[in-house]
Amino acid sequence: MMDACKVGKRGTVTIPAQLRRRYGIDEGSLVITEAHDDGVLIRPAFSVEIYTDERKAEFLLSNAVDEQDYAWAVGEVRKLGIDPNAVPHRRPSVAGCIDVPTKDRPVISAALKAKATHFITGDERDFGPYFGSAVAGMMIGRPSDYVASLSG
Repeated sequence: MMDACKVGKRGTVTIPAQLRRRYGIDEGSLVITEAHDDGVLIRPAFSVEIYTDERKAEFLLSNAVDEQDYAWAVGEVRKLGIDPNAVPHRRPSVAGCIDVPTKDRPVISAALKAKATHFITGDERDFGPYFGSAVAGMMIGRPSDYVASLSG
C-alpha cells in the first residue's frame, strides 16, 4: 500500500488513517523514523522494559513452582553474581500441604500459585482422598462433581 502524504510546517506528516489503525498508532503515539537508502521509514515505537539482574533474580526465585524449580532458580541467581538470600522473594508454596506423588507436585503447586479456585482431576488414586475438600482455598474434585456443581 502506498499513499502520498504532504509535508506540513515544521515537517509534520499525516499518516493515513488506515495505516494508523493497522499499526496501532493513535494521537500522541511515539513513532521511530529511520533513514534508508530509498527514503524515510516511519514505524511505531514500542517500549521495552529492561530488567536489572536484581529484578531477574526476583522473578526467577518468586516464580519457582516447586523445590526442584526453586533449586534451579537459586543456581541461576548465583550465576548472576547475586546472593539469593539478599533478594526479596517468596519461596514456592510446595504442595506439601497434601501428600501427593512427586510427579503431581508441579501441577498442584502451579494451581496454588495461580490462585486457582478449583483443581479438577480424574486421578482417583492420588487425589481421591482429597476430593470434596479445599487445600489453601482451592477445591479438589472430580470432573463429574465439578460439572454437577455448575448446574445447580
